[in-house]
Amino acid sequence: MIVELESDWITGELILPIPHEIMVAMEWQEGDTLKWVDNGDGTFSLKRYTLKWVDNGDGTFSLHSNCGTAECCQEC
Repeated sequence: MIVELESDWITGELILPIPHEIMVAMEWQEGDTLKWVDNGDGTFSLKRYTLKWVDNGDGTFSLHSNCGTAECCQEC
């Protein structure tokens, strides 16, 4: 499937339209935050980026994400 980039007519920023079939298959919704991930081998992935609070077990909580980077903890 080939998808052409669109351009925002006000800012000139490029927009990658995601076809409905892909949105359904990935269980993405309009308004989701997606992260562009460099796989390090010349390819890229799009991943849904979500935040959640994780109980540290000591009465404190930390904000974690499923960002797919080394900074992210195993609990995410």
